Amino acid sequence: MRIAEVALKIMSEHKICDPCLGRLFSMLGRNVDNYNKGKAIKTSIYLSACKNLLKGNGENGTKILKIIAKNGNFKPAYSILRELNISINGEKFVCELCGGLIDKIDEYIHTAVEKLKNIEYSTFIVGVTIPPELVSREDAIRSKFKLSYVEALKRELNRRIGLKMTLLTGKHVEFKNPDVLVHIDFMRGIVNVKARSIFIFGRYLKLKREIPQNIWICNNCNGLGCTQCNWTGRKYQISIEELIGDPILKIFNAKKWKFHGAGREDVDARVLGRGRPFVIEIIEPKKRNIKLEDIAKVVNDSSRELVKIQDLTYVSKSLIKDLKIKAKIAKKTYNVKIKVEGGVSEEELKNLVETFRNIIVEQRTPIRVLRRRPDKIRRKRIYSVNVKIISNDVFEATITCQGGLYIKEVVSGDNGRTKPSFTEVLNKKAMCLELDVIDVE
Repeated sequence: MRIAEVALKIMSEHKICDPCLGRLFSMLGRNVDNYNKGKAIKTSIYLSACKNLLKGNGENGTKILKIIAKNGNFKPAYSILRELNISINGEKFVCELCGGLIDKIDEYIHTAVEKLKNIEYSTFIVGVTIPPELVSREDAIRSKFKLSYVEALKRELNRRIGLKMTLLTGKHVEFKNPDVLVHIDFMRGIVNVKARSIFIFGRYLKLKREIPQNIWICNNCNGLGCTQCNWTGRKYQISIEELIGDPILKIFNAKKWKFHGAGREDVDARVLGRGRPFVIEIIEPKKRNIKLEDIAKVVNDSSRELVKIQDLTYVSKSLIKDLKIKAKIAKKTYNVKIKVEGGVSEEELKNLVETFRNIIVEQRTPIRVLRRRPDKIRRKRIYSVNVKIISNDVFEATITCQGGLYIKEVVSGDNGRTKPSFTEVLNKKAMCLELDVIDVE
């Protein structure tokens, strides 16, 4: 059956605007947009009706003109019918396939463009929400008339809006990683504009002790405020993530930030050397094109010599998952100052070094973290231990091991929960005095 014949059958039952009629045959003739395609199909039907009138087949010609006038809103058909003194009575024309949404997109586009004026971006993507009944109606017509070349309404709207916004803003549509998502909810009449998060990888050095990596709520009052926390609701008043995240939030004029660290050190441990890897996620930023060296300078200048960040680079979200996975197995090197009850000899330390050369340590969750960690046994490798005597009962140990190993418990033994331990091998009570992270792979 010819396209015009199928289109006439459809319009004899349904009100359809030009773009939606074109959509039903969209995959035929890709170089013509759906609006012109639908108009051309209606024009073809109109010409056929006029031909019938000229040949004296007025009844059939008039019937066709009534269909495309009433259900196709085709103006030339109205004109001919008026000349023939034939009136068309009926409700206001509203396309059954799009519900008139295609005619309303300009007002939504205007709203979106206005909202984007305060956001720095180069690319965008459009998404829409439409009434489900329109989707169901389209599926029913597609099935009933065996249509194989239909472009879905959502795709048509996305494409039309994207093209118009490109012309108005000079920006372009990007499907993979757009800077901004424009979402139009036609059901509620709402336009939302959301900037895609920015992810920055870097390394941080923690230059002072007694600073937690993350915000630490007071354990006693659970953040409500009490005498123990001086009514602040917090056990520690500052954190690494805040020292990094808060200045970056202002730089990017963002909604909020989220910090992702490659493991974490104890509160009383410093992080030196290359620093600990991290990713800072900047959520809904209004600015995007910030030089990395400027970011590092602002953070480092504002951190009051508590924290320093370096080696910054823009990355994708996928790196966060890789960072978390690798943190559990990546090599880490620690420098530990250790005190031994009763003193320690060179021979005892030599035996310690040999014992912990490339060895698997079985470590049950330390008592000190049981309230926030599951009680299980971890098996982690220590690659090497090097020592330096400080005094008769104090020495320094440089320990290279797998990530996830609790170093303080390797020293103390944690009442036998870590095996072997320095306490067990020396057969003397050993305790950690100071701990520094000096390298993270």
